[in-house]
Amino acid sequence: KRLDPSIPIYYTPGNHDIHKLTPEVFQFWQKHYGEDRFSFHRKGSAYIGLNSTIVHEGPSDMEKEQFAWLEKELQKAQKCRHKFVFCHIPVVSERMDEPDSYNSFPLSIRQKYFDLFHQYGVQAVFCGHLHRNGYVVTDKRMEIVASNALGRSFTQVKPGLTIIRVGKEDYRHTYYSLEDAEKITVLK
Repeated sequence: KRLDPSIPIYYTPGNHDIHKLTPEVFQFWQKHYGEDRFSFHRKGSAYIGLNSTIVHEGPSDMEKEQFAWLEKELQKAQKCRHKFVFCHIPVVSERMDEPDSYNSFPLSIRQKYFDLFHQYGVQAVFCGHLHRNGYVVTDKRMEIVASNALGRSFTQVKPGLTIIRVGKEDYRHTYYSLEDAEKITVLK
């Protein structure tokens, strides 16, 4: 209710939204939310959203097609000062060399995403899925920021959201619990 209706909203599906990679599930998503990925530029920054459920399922034709789309979008964003990727499932949740798990991209294709992100200078990947806050910095200084759930938290941290403020030279992200939501100010 408090969001300014002039602010566009972009969605990235989670594992409970697109839980099966079937045409019926994708049709439902598209009917209610639009495409399962997005890309736009605003004020010299690039914002790219992925369907990480496709990635989490491992190598497939759908994953290869989305990866090719991602690479084209990052090529288009080469002149942007900031490049951010948004997805539900984190690339990694704890550390760069973590084993396969429910909480991250599979090892079999994880490195190709890291390589692509590093090649095109992605500064941060913002995600959810963990029902807790998480933070990993790669060896190339890319941030992976997991934001706690709006609903049920699996930790003592109260449910909430992360606000990302992007300036000309830098960006910052701040987590707010729902109890602190009145402290959030969003500039147009």
